[in-house]
Amino acid sequence: MPKQVDHEKRRRQIAEATWRLISTEGIEQATVRKIAQEAGLSLGALRHYFATQDELLRFSMELVSERAQQRITTIFEQGGPPKQVLLDVLLEVLPYKEEYQLEMSVWFRFMMAAYRSKTDTGTDDIFLMCLVLLERLPAGTLRDGIDVRLEAERLAALIDGLAFHALFRPERLTKDRLKTILVHHLNTIFQS
Repeated sequence: MPKQVDHEKRRRQIAEATWRLISTEGIEQATVRKIAQEAGLSLGALRHYFATQDELLRFSMELVSERAQQRITTIFEQGGPPKQVLLDVLLEVLPYKEEYQLEMSVWFRFMMAAYRSKTDTGTDDIFLMCLVLLERLPAGTLRDGIDVRLEAERLAALIDGLAFHALFRPERLTKDRLKTILVHHLNTIFQS
């Protein structure tokens, strides 16, 4: 009897192998042959799941977003005070938890490649997320006179900067420090 393979699970395993390779060698070195080797598959077996390298890289990037989105959805479902929910959501897109550092490292490499090649691969995702989060806060949550679009830009820049420095200077930007900085910033835009 032929072995049953969960194709979606296998695609995710290949994407995770892609992440590991990108994290250690860079996106330019993530060839299909090296990814197959990292995933423990033959080149032909990998091609069964992804016809092209672009398709594989796109799926790998989308998986990073999907996993973060799933965690964010769970936070919203659990509910709580708006400032705490926003803080928890923002921490999910930072390398705040060790198990998400690989995802963030890969995300940055994808973004850098997109900027270099001038392709649109969701490079405004953080800004758009911040904008939606701030726009959906209950009335009276933010300080009077707050320009939501401007604050979304500031918050997105803060998140991008913190994520970058937390990945490359983790000894300076510890988990506690990341949280302290975010809380301080949120205190400047929320009502007391």
